[in-house]
Amino acid sequence: MSDVVLNDVLFAKLAGWEAVKRARGLLAGARVLESDWQAPLLKGLVQEGSATYRAGLNIKSASDADNLCTCRDSRQRGMICAHSVAVGLHWVAAKATAALPPQKPTAKMEPAKPTPKAAGKVLRRAREGETGEPLELFLILPPNLVEALAKSRVMLYWEGKWPGGRAPLNSLPRDTPFQVSAQDAALLEALEILNEGDTPAMLMLNAQQFTELLSKLVGYPNVTLGKTQAVDITGEAWQPGIRATLETSGEITVRLAGGAPTGVIGGTSPWIFRERTLQPLGLPGGLAELLTGPLQIKRGRVPQFLNVDWPKLAASTNVQANFTLDDFAMDSAEPRFKLHLAGGLAMLQAKLECLYGEKRVAPGVTAPDEALWLPDPDSPTRYRTRDFAAEQAALGRLMRHGFTGPDAHGLYHLKNQNQVLNFFAREYPRLEKEWDVTLEERLDRSTKQNLERIEPRFQVIPSGEQWFDLNVAYDTRDGERFAAADIQRLLLSGQSHTRLRNGKFALLDTGAVEELQEVLLDCAPQQNPNGFRLKNTQAGFLDATLRKQTGWKVQAPTAWTQRAGQQRGDVELETPSLGELEAVLRPYQKKGVAWLNFLRVNGFGGILADEMGLGKSLRC
Repeated sequence: MSDVVLNDVLFAKLAGWEAVKRARGLLAGARVLESDWQAPLLKGLVQEGSATYRAGLNIKSASDADNLCTCRDSRQRGMICAHSVAVGLHWVAAKATAALPPQKPTAKMEPAKPTPKAAGKVLRRAREGETGEPLELFLILPPNLVEALAKSRVMLYWEGKWPGGRAPLNSLPRDTPFQVSAQDAALLEALEILNEGDTPAMLMLNAQQFTELLSKLVGYPNVTLGKTQAVDITGEAWQPGIRATLETSGEITVRLAGGAPTGVIGGTSPWIFRERTLQPLGLPGGLAELLTGPLQIKRGRVPQFLNVDWPKLAASTNVQANFTLDDFAMDSAEPRFKLHLAGGLAMLQAKLECLYGEKRVAPGVTAPDEALWLPDPDSPTRYRTRDFAAEQAALGRLMRHGFTGPDAHGLYHLKNQNQVLNFFAREYPRLEKEWDVTLEERLDRSTKQNLERIEPRFQVIPSGEQWFDLNVAYDTRDGERFAAADIQRLLLSGQSHTRLRNGKFALLDTGAVEELQEVLLDCAPQQNPNGFRLKNTQAGFLDATLRKQTGWKVQAPTAWTQRAGQQRGDVELETPSLGELEAVLRPYQKKGVAWLNFLRVNGFGGILADEMGLGKSLRC
């Protein structure tokens, strides 16, 4: 708080200049009776009309403060009022006056006249070191308290007992200092705030005000119904019985087992009056509306209710239910993605949607009213949740290729022709295979007229028992051929497109071609003028790579295709006959034998290992 300085600018920042203007008027009219500043609390007394207000601020920072005034604007609207600002201005003025050097009296100067102080309407508390009359407070509740609570308004009667007798609080002498307990002092302060600064004898409170006051009266001994029937106020919550029913629709109905009780005091933290006892009503947060009738949990909210509210409800109340948490299945749903592209070759607009069944959502975005859980229409107890990791991964694919957004309409943008062409060359062919991709009519026409795709063609030629030749050629669908050197220049330039003789753009998926080249290097080929010579043991590895790019054309003999499938494990080999070992080998050992046979048939090498003691040796 050392950086907070009380001045007009601070008060204007907290309350506005209009409040400062009104506060100056109160100060000029000598309406501020007293002020005190002990950081962070600013306190004082302000008179306006016939009312006297305890005003002030709890100043947390130069931009944050709580209003402590008892006026109606402060209590009902929560605003920082002119009364509290006037207290601050009064303290600032008093401090400035005290700092001035003393003036020498002159013949023309007249002694200042003291400002008359209005008579207060509050009981005077004995100051520290002052002897006061002992005072004890009594609260009298109306005999028809239950009926009053049903109307959400209750009249409280307050009396004080002192050596002069017992009488209504506001009839006690105002000039007599009273000595009260710490609890009664806090209670008097709260009552005077509720009564706009005056010590009350009668106080009409709404349900919210009454429950807030009851929290200060826990364990208070002097409370009666009428003047004779003692009432206990306890902080121990009364827990009603709860019945929860899973409906065939999948919704859950929650209701109070015995119906709505009488004597309920509403508010954010409800209380109840029963058997001459006032106590909090033990309902978990969010279930206070059970007091007005059954609560229907819609299917979209059931998972959150079960995860958040149900454990607290079951732990704090007597609950009966026709279901358990184990009855519910909650799985992750697999999303489908729909991408719509519009614009042209200079700039693209993309709209990406995520579909869970028939439900469409914006990937990675959760609207306030949008359920995170998706009910299974065929099962009342099965739910699926959105796969946010998959949604973020889908957005990442667009972002990695230069898209920005989303804008206010949920669209993503890709600017610059070079980036657009690279996107169509590299990522667009993959998205077509994995997502539902559509092009706006104008964009579809433009891509067909201006883009040609360069695709590799592969020809496999057997070359003896140990080898096969792989010839690779690059050309467009219109037949324009590219030499291997031209393809290498594209790869080295980092571009995925070039101009054709007919003016169109030729697109090459350079990422796929680079992956192919890395695979060929792993196969340790021998180069020849037409392509590469590889060992037959590399057929399955190479074939698996080519199959990833389903648009690539491969021409190969049937025998080579079968060998490649066998090496990939797609063609199941016959298990070798084990003879007498059939009854000796354990299941996992038979799997080891089958794997060794797979290596032998395909000409592969390998090492079979296991943990010590699990049986590489046999006992016959």
